[in-house]
Amino acid sequence: MPADSGKRGQWLFRLKGNQPELHAGVALLFQHPVSAPVTVRQKNRHGDRLEVRELALSPDLNEWANWPGLAQVGRLTSLRRRKGQTTTETSYIITSLSPQQATPAQLLHLVRGHWGIENRLHCPSADGFDEDRC
Repeated sequence: MPADSGKRGQWLFRLKGNQPELHAGVALLFQHPVSAPVTVRQKNRHGDRLEVRELALSPDLNEWANWPGLAQVGRLTSLRRRKGQTTTETSYIITSLSPQQATPAQLLHLVRGHWGIENRLHCPSADGFDEDRC
Protein backbone atom coordinates (compact mmCIF):
# COMPACT_ATOMS: atom_id res chain seq x y z
CA MET A 1 0.00 0.00 0.00
CA PRO A 2 1.44 3.41 -0.89
CA ALA A 3 2.50 5.57 2.06
CA ASP A 4 0.20 8.42 0.98
CA SER A 5 -2.98 6.32 0.75
CA GLY A 6 -4.50 8.14 3.72
CA LYS A 7 -5.35 4.89 5.51
CA ARG A 8 -4.25 4.62 9.11
CA GLY A 9 -4.63 2.03 11.78
CA GLN A 10 -6.67 2.78 14.87
CA TRP A 11 -5.19 2.67 18.34
CA LEU A 12 -6.19 2.35 21.97
CA PHE A 13 -3.68 2.99 24.77
CA ARG A 14 -3.78 2.82 28.53
CA LEU A 15 -2.24 5.94 30.04
CA LYS A 16 0.70 5.25 32.30
CA GLY A 17 3.23 7.33 34.17
CA ASN A 18 5.36 8.03 31.09
CA GLN A 19 2.79 10.64 29.94
CA PRO A 20 2.32 12.58 33.21
CA GLU A 21 0.80 15.75 31.71
CA LEU A 22 -1.73 13.87 29.59
CA HIS A 23 -2.55 11.50 32.46
CA ALA A 24 -3.15 14.44 34.83
CA GLY A 25 -5.25 16.25 32.21
CA VAL A 26 -7.50 13.26 31.62
CA ALA A 27 -7.89 12.67 35.37
CA LEU A 28 -8.79 16.34 35.86
CA LEU A 29 -11.32 16.24 33.01
CA PHE A 30 -13.25 13.44 34.71
CA GLN A 31 -13.10 15.22 38.08
CA HIS A 32 -14.49 18.42 36.52
CA PRO A 33 -16.13 17.45 33.20
CA VAL A 34 -16.74 20.10 30.54
CA SER A 35 -19.74 18.11 29.31
CA ALA A 36 -21.37 14.93 30.57
CA PRO A 37 -19.27 11.91 29.56
CA VAL A 38 -20.90 8.98 27.80
CA THR A 39 -20.83 6.02 30.17
CA VAL A 40 -21.33 2.28 29.89
CA ARG A 41 -21.39 -0.25 32.72
CA GLN A 42 -20.76 -3.99 32.67
CA LYS A 43 -21.41 -6.39 35.54
CA ASN A 44 -20.00 -9.93 35.77
CA ARG A 45 -20.44 -12.50 38.49
CA HIS A 46 -18.07 -15.47 38.82
CA GLY A 47 -19.10 -17.60 41.80
CA ASP A 48 -18.61 -15.41 44.87
CA ARG A 49 -16.77 -12.71 42.90
CA LEU A 50 -18.59 -9.66 41.53
CA GLU A 51 -16.91 -7.33 39.02
CA VAL A 52 -18.43 -4.05 37.87
CA ARG A 53 -16.66 -2.02 35.18
CA GLU A 54 -17.65 1.46 34.13
CA LEU A 55 -16.13 3.24 31.15
CA ALA A 56 -16.76 6.97 30.81
CA LEU A 57 -15.72 8.59 27.51
CA SER A 58 -15.23 12.18 26.39
CA PRO A 59 -13.92 13.97 23.28
CA ASP A 60 -13.33 17.19 25.26
CA LEU A 61 -9.50 16.99 25.39
CA ASN A 62 -8.89 16.33 21.70
CA GLU A 63 -7.53 19.79 20.88
CA TRP A 64 -5.76 20.38 24.20
CA ALA A 65 -3.89 17.07 24.28
CA ASN A 66 -1.66 17.65 21.23
CA TRP A 67 -1.80 13.91 20.49
CA PRO A 68 -2.14 13.18 16.73
CA GLY A 69 -5.36 11.36 15.90
CA LEU A 70 -6.84 11.53 19.40
CA ALA A 71 -10.62 11.12 19.23
CA GLN A 72 -11.63 10.24 22.81
CA VAL A 73 -10.28 9.84 26.31
CA GLY A 74 -11.75 7.54 28.91
CA ARG A 75 -11.83 6.64 32.56
CA LEU A 76 -12.22 2.97 33.44
CA THR A 77 -13.35 2.22 36.99
CA SER A 78 -13.27 -1.40 38.09
CA LEU A 79 -14.94 -2.51 41.30
CA ARG A 80 -14.31 -6.05 42.55
CA ARG A 81 -16.11 -7.61 45.49
CA ARG A 82 -15.08 -11.00 46.84
CA LYS A 83 -15.53 -12.58 50.27
CA GLY A 84 -16.76 -9.33 51.76
CA GLN A 85 -13.81 -7.27 50.52
CA THR A 86 -14.20 -4.55 47.91
CA THR A 87 -11.41 -3.06 45.80
CA THR A 88 -11.69 -0.24 43.29
CA GLU A 89 -9.19 0.62 40.55
CA THR A 90 -9.28 3.59 38.20
CA SER A 91 -7.26 3.88 35.00
CA TYR A 92 -7.38 6.10 31.93
CA ILE A 93 -7.31 5.41 28.19
CA ILE A 94 -6.89 7.34 24.97
CA THR A 95 -8.05 6.19 21.55
CA SER A 96 -8.22 7.24 17.93
CA LEU A 97 -11.66 5.62 17.63
CA SER A 98 -14.37 8.25 17.43
CA PRO A 99 -17.86 7.81 18.93
CA GLN A 100 -19.08 7.06 15.39
CA GLN A 101 -16.48 4.30 14.93
CA ALA A 102 -16.97 2.49 18.25
CA THR A 103 -19.73 2.56 20.83
CA PRO A 104 -18.82 2.78 24.52
CA ALA A 105 -19.71 -0.91 24.89
CA GLN A 106 -17.38 -1.82 22.01
CA LEU A 107 -14.56 0.21 23.54
CA LEU A 108 -15.07 -1.47 26.91
CA HIS A 109 -14.81 -4.84 25.15
CA LEU A 110 -11.61 -3.70 23.37
CA VAL A 111 -10.07 -2.43 26.60
CA ARG A 112 -10.77 -5.73 28.36
CA GLY A 113 -9.40 -7.71 25.42
CA HIS A 114 -6.28 -5.54 25.17
CA TRP A 115 -5.37 -6.02 28.83
CA GLY A 116 -6.07 -9.74 28.55
CA ILE A 117 -3.55 -9.99 25.71
CA GLU A 118 -1.02 -7.94 27.67
CA ASN A 119 -1.41 -10.21 30.69
CA ARG A 120 -1.18 -13.43 28.64
CA LEU A 121 1.97 -12.20 26.89
CA HIS A 122 3.72 -11.05 30.06
CA CYS A 123 3.17 -14.12 32.21
CA PRO A 124 4.62 -16.76 29.84
CA SER A 125 7.74 -14.71 29.10
CA ALA A 126 8.21 -13.81 32.77
CA ASP A 127 7.92 -17.47 33.76
CA GLY A 128 9.68 -19.06 30.81
CA PHE A 129 12.62 -16.68 30.69
CA ASP A 130 12.80 -16.14 34.46
CA GLU A 131 12.44 -12.37 33.94
CA ASP A 132 11.06 -11.64 37.38
CA ARG A 133 14.28 -12.82 39.06
CA CYS A 134 16.48 -10.53 36.94
